[in-house]
Amino acid sequence: MVTRPKKVRIEAQDRYGNTFVIEDDKLMAVCIQHEIDHLNGILFIQHLSKEKQKSIATRLGHQCDVSMQTDSKTTPNKPKFIGSH
Repeated sequence: MVTRPKKVRIEAQDRYGNTFVIEDDKLMAVCIQHEIDHLNGILFIQHLSKEKQKSIATRLGHQCDVSMQTDSKTTPNKPKFIGSH
C-alpha cells in the first residue's frame, strides 16, 4: 500500500481556460495523486521498497529494475524498465 496525504486541493483550468478547484478526502484524492504521479513519470511500483519490487518482478516471471535510469530515448528522470520482460 502506498502512503499518501489524505486530502488534496487541486487548482486547474478546463479546456476553455476557466479556473476551478477540486477538494477531496476520499477515493478521488487517491486517484488524483495516482494520476499526478503518472504525469510526473512515476510508476506505482517506485513507491514500494526494493524488496517488494524484486518480489513482484519475480512473481511476474522476469527481472526488472525501475530505478530512474535514462538513456538517449528517455527524458531525464523518467523511469525505464531494465532487463527481460
